[in-house]
Amino acid sequence: MRGLDSILGLLTGGQSFEKKETRSLDTSGYTHLKLTNHNGEVTIEGSDQRELMLTATKKVRAWSEQEAQRRLDQIEIAVSTSDRPKLGISTDVSRLHRRWHWSVDYQIRLSENMSVWVEGANGNITVSTVQGETKVNTKNGNICLSAIAGEARVKTINGNIKLVDVGGPVNGKTVNGSVNLLGVRGPVTIKSVNGSIRARIRTFGKGDEGSLHTLNGSIELQLPEGVSIKVVASTRNGSIRCAIPMEVISQRRNYLEGTVGSGEGKIELGTTNGSIKISQSEG
Repeated sequence: MRGLDSILGLLTGGQSFEKKETRSLDTSGYTHLKLTNHNGEVTIEGSDQRELMLTATKKVRAWSEQEAQRRLDQIEIAVSTSDRPKLGISTDVSRLHRRWHWSVDYQIRLSENMSVWVEGANGNITVSTVQGETKVNTKNGNICLSAIAGEARVKTINGNIKLVDVGGPVNGKTVNGSVNLLGVRGPVTIKSVNGSIRARIRTFGKGDEGSLHTLNGSIELQLPEGVSIKVVASTRNGSIRCAIPMEVISQRRNYLEGTVGSGEGKIELGTTNGSIKISQSEG
């Protein structure tokens, strides 16, 4: 086993070392958090506390503990307080050689009244229990938001999107990933390339408009009981099934247009290679 470990270390650039760094930040006068981290996982949770509690786990690969400590010290958790009301936190690796392996995982607990903006890469991003606006932009990682009262705007490349219990408008985009919406309210706009879309909408108000579009993937839409909405669905290679009462305006093999209730809102569903299913949500 020792020989195998040596071979693996040679192939991956040494052994893995890590170091935790914790901070407590006063967020009085700040309404937004902007976090920038281009390699690692991010978990942000809102709470009723005033202070922001941060735990950053730095990780590097090195041949010795001494070299690892030097590299870990060259990774800086930078805090910017000059752009009030935005509080900035970022990973500064400017002193680290670009060929060295590194990552930083963040765990943050902050006031639930703050808005959250995250720029990430190469790691999953999870945000929960936030009253304000939430924006997430990443690549090579999944996005999961839950219990978000405000607007949610998310974008990822090579990752899935999951949004649960979002109260504000939703705007999401992914390339090479699926989208799963559970209990969202209000207008929703989703675009996916090479991924399916599943949306369970809790409420859809008068005048609300939305769209679910994917290039290669199926679409499943669940609407609440008593909803009033116009539905326009189309696919090039696939079927369309509707399991709720609808007044049909136009219907062909790959196209369906109709109203549910009085048709006070509108949603468009479109896919090139995939089927579409419309049904009523349970409960």
